[in-house]
Amino acid sequence: MSNLTAIKNKQIIDALNDFSQTQKELIASCSKKYLSRSRLSDSLRYSSRSRSSDLFLLKIPKSGLINTLQETWEFQKHGSGILFKGNESGKVIDANREIIDHSEAFDSWRLSQYFESLEYSNIIWESSEFLADDDDDLDKLLELLEEEHIVKLVPNRYKLYKLVANQSKSRSSSKLRLMTLARYSSKKSKSKRREYRRH
Repeated sequence: MSNLTAIKNKQIIDALNDFSQTQKELIASCSKKYLSRSRLSDSLRYSSRSRSSDLFLLKIPKSGLINTLQETWEFQKHGSGILFKGNESGKVIDANREIIDHSEAFDSWRLSQYFESLEYSNIIWESSEFLADDDDDLDKLLELLEEEHIVKLVPNRYKLYKLVANQSKSRSSSKLRLMTLARYSSKKSKSKRREYRRH
């Protein structure tokens, strides 16, 4: 049994902002731990054609731990970025490969992992419903948010978005609902949905 939680527009904007600011802080902490300013400057001078994000990915280890935002985060470098996971919060932040130049940006794939780590299941924007763990559905949601001038595309980057400033002025008539599912108690057990009260 489940109960839909009605969440106003500002609350999903807060979630997107949390993703953006958390990602930004994780990258900054990772840079501080593994990469000095002089080493990054030397690398940029050595290869003027290389992007700073690519150079950053080359300099940090394949995996490790960083302490920030009041918890320890594990990270794993992969072909298109860095995957961070908070040991306490369980949050998953898969930082995009444009992490240096666009440290606050996100795409549908990154958001799907983030929402899934928070156990969000469905998103209902006005009369439209989207699966929170489906990047194709989230692409459609981001397109709607772009039409509402809530997010904007990063220039010259494929489906990479950023929040538009002053989102507190977004139209209050837009509503969002999140249906939350509990995690499986075992691989063979059926999923049990948590009950939420309407805010």
